[in-house]
Amino acid sequence: MSPGEPWTRRLVSKQVEHELMGKLIKAMLVANLCLWAYFWLGFAYASQPYDSRPWGHLPVDPYSFWGHAIGLTRSSLTYPFMKVAFWIDFPSFLSVALVRKAFLSGVSGDTFFAGVSVGGYALLVTMLLSFVQWYVVAWVVQKLWQRWSKRPTAAPSQAPSTTTTR
Repeated sequence: MSPGEPWTRRLVSKQVEHELMGKLIKAMLVANLCLWAYFWLGFAYASQPYDSRPWGHLPVDPYSFWGHAIGLTRSSLTYPFMKVAFWIDFPSFLSVALVRKAFLSGVSGDTFFAGVSVGGYALLVTMLLSFVQWYVVAWVVQKLWQRWSKRPTAAPSQAPSTTTTR
């Protein structure tokens, strides 16, 4: 606090800063929610009926939910909604893929539990983890912003002014 600055102004500016950072977190989470709404609408539109019985379908990269799937005949990353979600939430996709490889390496993606493929469960976990991902990103941005805003600003240059004479 500078000597001439009233403590109430400093308190109000901290409160405003806190509210702005809270808005950043909310905005990032809402943006992620919109991404996943777009994803699930795209999934519903592009999904195909899926027969999980032997010789029913030979999936390429299945994400299946109760008889509907994408990735049956081509990579799921060929769908625009999947590609967008994959790149925006890449850390979440990578984390789930690493955990899946470490603990479920013997289980194929087209194995089903309660009508949902293992790939489908991985997608659901990825979606939930992506909200944690963006919350953490917003929190880190908030902490960096607070650290940056606490730095004292440089005083204006006190260089002597020179007058030009003609």
